[in-house]
Amino acid sequence: MVDEPGVLFGIATGTVVATDLLAGAFTLPPVPTALVLVIVAGLFGARLRVLLAAALGVIAWAFYTGFTENRFGQLTLATGDLTRIGAFVAGALAVALMIRRVQTSTHGAEVRHG
Repeated sequence: MVDEPGVLFGIATGTVVATDLLAGAFTLPPVPTALVLVIVAGLFGARLRVLLAAALGVIAWAFYTGFTENRFGQLTLATGDLTRIGAFVAGALAVALMIRRVQTSTHGAEVRHG
């Protein structure tokens, strides 16, 4: 059931939210919080379609902006926010694609030797 894209996307979204909450609880500074959120989104994005991986980047940006940059979930769309949304999406996609590339090369090596 976890391999179902909708279920995995829901789990991924919940994990992004939990990660942001934990970062806040441990008073992690903004830059490390952003990096952790991008990595979490990318880790799950590696198992999803590219569009869903990008959506996880947007969700990570929304929680970061709403609860790390601003207060009480307030989203803004100032110039810095537009740059950050691009960075979150690009970062999540980069992590996802790197993981896919490693998995593909690893599985390819197993097939050749197995």
